Amino acid sequence: MLNDTSCNTKTTELNLVIFYVLNFFIIVTVIGNALICIVIAMTPSFRKNTTYLLFFSLAVADMLVGAIIIPINTKRIYNNRLFCMSELACWISLILERTLSIASLTHLLVIGLERYLSLKFTFQYQKYATRNSTLISILCIWIYSFFWAFLGIFDWHSFEYKWTTVFSIHYLETERKCNNGPKGNKAYFISSYILCFFIPIAVMIYTYSYVYRTAVRHLKAIEQHEIGGKRDKELKRKERQHKMVQSIVIVFIVYLICWLPNIITYFLHIFGKVTIGLHTFILVTEILPPFNSTTNPFIYVISNNQFRLRVCELLLGRNKERFEESLSKQRSFIDVSKVFSKFLKVSDSSNSNLLNMSPQKIVK
Repeated sequence: MLNDTSCNTKTTELNLVIFYVLNFFIIVTVIGNALICIVIAMTPSFRKNTTYLLFFSLAVADMLVGAIIIPINTKRIYNNRLFCMSELACWISLILERTLSIASLTHLLVIGLERYLSLKFTFQYQKYATRNSTLISILCIWIYSFFWAFLGIFDWHSFEYKWTTVFSIHYLETERKCNNGPKGNKAYFISSYILCFFIPIAVMIYTYSYVYRTAVRHLKAIEQHEIGGKRDKELKRKERQHKMVQSIVIVFIVYLICWLPNIITYFLHIFGKVTIGLHTFILVTEILPPFNSTTNPFIYVISNNQFRLRVCELLLGRNKERFEESLSKQRSFIDVSKVFSKFLKVSDSSNSNLLNMSPQKIVK
């Protein structure tokens, strides 16, 4: 009935709560990821770093999620899950949503592989990992993601012995529906879930665990040496690398928490084996995926000192020189205190040795 599918019906209380939550996600996601893009673009050392270039591209993907995908889903929630927009908006939302979800995971895969290769094949990595090669990698990520999203608009079941123009995206204006569900296109969704999600996730679990273990091992090995000019610099450099690795690993773990339940739910839904409650389904499919794009900027700032410094510089504006000065004083104080504490340990041990010596030896 047309009255039952009217877009003017009052929003239910549950949908209204989700509506406000998603609106909060929109604001934080767009502003946060835009800030990350600005910080990377305005910092020369970040622009030269291949990992930060990948972070920039990932932030662009998250920002597009906040600017386009979440608003479309928010309107659908407000209209009690009826799609009260045009057919063009239906096509754009479905294609772009799949493109951005694949792009986010592929960015994390490439970042993990890049860190893995930098540790496993250090000299070869330094030779081939240039800014241009990273930009080409980013372009390939977006082409690859769009390619898989484009394949999803066709109904793979209608492929027999010739090309088909039968589409799997269904827009029903009278019923206010826009869907490209996995049950109607099993071959595509099974292939995409396995090749674009499950295999990359398995590869990333191995690469990220290897990278993190190696970074921790290197840091401990350097800390065991005495304080010296070169070793002190090496320790600081390794600490910066460790912080970067730490932020990358946290981003990956948060991605798994936000997306893996969604992926598993829809994958099992293909075979009709999903029986979960309404609130759990809403959390897994409508709250956690957009929440992932919201959290990434906070992870960068909280877990990375360099990012935090640049963000503070950008937000403080004229006061950035004073901020840098106070930060450098804090750092110098911390460094001096470390040296002084180690000196005290050495002096205490030498004093104890003197106390243990006989008076004759001391006189000598």
